[in-house]
Amino acid sequence: MKNVAGYDVSRLLPGSLGTLALLLEASVKVLPKPAATKTMRCQISQEKALKILNEWAGQPLPLSASCWIGPAKGGDGELTFRLAGAAAAVKAAIPLMSSLAMAAEVKEDIAEHFWNDLREQKIAAFSHLGADQTLYRLALPAACGLMTIPGAANEIILEWHGQQRWMKAPGDEDTFKAIKAIANSHGGHATRFRQGANVDPSNQRFTLLSEQAHSFALEAVQERLRSAFDPAGVFATKRLP
Repeated sequence: MKNVAGYDVSRLLPGSLGTLALLLEASVKVLPKPAATKTMRCQISQEKALKILNEWAGQPLPLSASCWIGPAKGGDGELTFRLAGAAAAVKAAIPLMSSLAMAAEVKEDIAEHFWNDLREQKIAAFSHLGADQTLYRLALPAACGLMTIPGAANEIILEWHGQQRWMKAPGDEDTFKAIKAIANSHGGHATRFRQGANVDPSNQRFTLLSEQAHSFALEAVQERLRSAFDPAGVFATKRLP
């Protein structure tokens, strides 16, 4: 089925995270590396970081990545953001963005190491998971503001301008239910990404479709999709992708 036939299959299947079908072959389109890349870093509060990142996202700026790491309960943290694109665009954006955030350029080798470790969850903020803790991943809509998670460790990681957030908290069911409810109230959902040694490995890892209030209106569409792609229910996990 082609996109023009109704289903945007190229996005639908990867976005379903294995809940609709099994991919046996994939063709990947690659793009050349950007002509220029610069990584900037500054100390800033979570509230201000979210504000300026969402403002920048709405402007024609070559902002390709962002990460804020700091205390969940107030205080300044470290904001790192990357500019990538045409050399002229990157050069023109640096003064504007630096003046608003008082950011300084990060050396190229340090920046590359940081972004690689962030992608693989190897930076220090991801490590030292307690035996009774769980590393939670929250997927949230754009422009989502500050969130308070009961029982969460003090350090939090924000990516994608705040649309993806990582935090450590107790791995018990009550805590997971509370985190799912908070994420749901903001229009997002939560995942148990990694669990400590003492946390029950059979725990439910994902928010389920039945728990997601904003998915109710889409249930008819989702049911038709599941029937079309998986009529025998082989991949029916009932989890929210």
